[in-house]
Amino acid sequence: MFILADRWRDGFLDYHLPADQVRIRVRCYWPLQRLADTQLAQPRSLRRLLAYVVEVGPRNTARKVRSRLKERARNEQFLAVGIGEIVEGRAADLVPGDGVIFVAPCHPRAVERIVLPAELVARAPSGLLQRYRGSEDVHLCTRPPDRNADAGDIAGWSPFSAEAIGGRAAPLLEWATGALARLDPAGLRKLPLSPPSPVRERSPRAQGSERPSKTAVLFGLGHYAKTNVLPNIDPRIQVRAIHEIDPTQIGPVPSAGPAHDTSATPRPDEDYDVYLIAGYHATHAGLAAHAIRRGGYAVVEKPLVTTRAQLDDLLAACRAHPGRLFGCFHMRYNPLWGLARADLKLRPGEPVHYSCVVYEIPLARKHWYEWPSSRSRIVSNGCHWLDHFLFMNGFSPPVRRHLWRGANGDFHVSVELANRAVFSMVLTDIGSRRIGVQDHIQLRAGGITVRVDNGSRYMAEDNDRVLRVARINKMESYATMYRSISEKILRNEPADPIEWIERSTSLMLDLEDLVEPATAAASGRPSAAAASASGRAGAAP
Repeated sequence: MFILADRWRDGFLDYHLPADQVRIRVRCYWPLQRLADTQLAQPRSLRRLLAYVVEVGPRNTARKVRSRLKERARNEQFLAVGIGEIVEGRAADLVPGDGVIFVAPCHPRAVERIVLPAELVARAPSGLLQRYRGSEDVHLCTRPPDRNADAGDIAGWSPFSAEAIGGRAAPLLEWATGALARLDPAGLRKLPLSPPSPVRERSPRAQGSERPSKTAVLFGLGHYAKTNVLPNIDPRIQVRAIHEIDPTQIGPVPSAGPAHDTSATPRPDEDYDVYLIAGYHATHAGLAAHAIRRGGYAVVEKPLVTTRAQLDDLLAACRAHPGRLFGCFHMRYNPLWGLARADLKLRPGEPVHYSCVVYEIPLARKHWYEWPSSRSRIVSNGCHWLDHFLFMNGFSPPVRRHLWRGANGDFHVSVELANRAVFSMVLTDIGSRRIGVQDHIQLRAGGITVRVDNGSRYMAEDNDRVLRVARINKMESYATMYRSISEKILRNEPADPIEWIERSTSLMLDLEDLVEPATAAASGRPSAAAASASGRAGAAP
């Protein structure tokens, strides 16, 4: 498929076509605005680059830079409208061959074909499509829209966000119908299709003679997968396919290496030993349950679930097929915590009290971490430190939990376990983003304090002296984690105990339930639950 990124070129895969959407051949495309609030802006700064070299080393810095540079086409996202014809799928009363007006809420500057739900498509006026049928080109309008173009809040929308479209696109579709009718095709830039490319959602895997010990598939070719998963998985586990929903994230399909696929879910003919899951958070649990039920290993980046229904389904799969799920909580694998256990001189069952301040990078307004499907920062990131607290205390069950939110947006979290260990966390996005996410952790037990900053700098002290000082590259945790998981898979050893999975994710979801009322209290408005109760009381006779 042709896409206009740095230039108009072929070689990209088509967007996957779900059952409830339509594939449209684009005849005229009009990008209305570049989206500046869907991705994290990565400022180019030599000083910042050097800070990363000091923090994670030159190799890891180079890996991060290469990954971000490959995302330039992905980062060029636009709200656009256009004219096209349906070539596949059905939406409402529209069928293949029908001319349509469409709204593309988060797409490249221009594209040969597009896949959209019915709410973003309307039947084109009679004769409008006919103006473009004499040419194979995509006609691109490059002039800015007039002030009457009401984008509303549809810009940046994704079907994975769990936000209902409803009639939100109707005003823009109405405007586009009139505005596109006034365009003269002769005055538009022509993007040649020479010839038009065939529809292709999958690429074949390059053939080789190797016989790997295990086969694998990756879901989600994002920055995390490119910098942590793929470089660290044992090569004896051969990644034979990569599923990534965004064709611009894949880029022009390489002729060598694994197959690529824009479907968010496995195809019926796919079966692997290992499922590496690192896509949108709300997709993790379903893919993991599928992998486990197929007899594979699920290697899942955090969070494991985003809802209780997902947790119930995942636990059911784990109970039916135990020992098949690895949760990728990298803090468990940091060697500094082994030093901490030794320096704290822990006796069996002794509580380890845990305090931390966690700084997160402020997110763009429509970044996917902010989608309703991703839940709050407690789920998307806070789960790391909750899990680690449980891990350091042998997954003793929680008995008390509390969450409140400051007027500045900070989360303040407290937990107590059955072994009397106490946890406190401040989760904030106010502060310096010089080296990205930062955390400062203190562990306390038996008159000894351990402090670990950013997963790399360690100090333990008692009442009289400093017991130990150490420093590591914090990226070692990821390499150690994937090497350890790989070795267990290659030896067919069991994965995480079900008790770990259930207690860690249940605690996270318990705290997530407190986020909405805490946010409402911080803003001075009633929570949804309180408003609902008030409404019921007012309606009572």
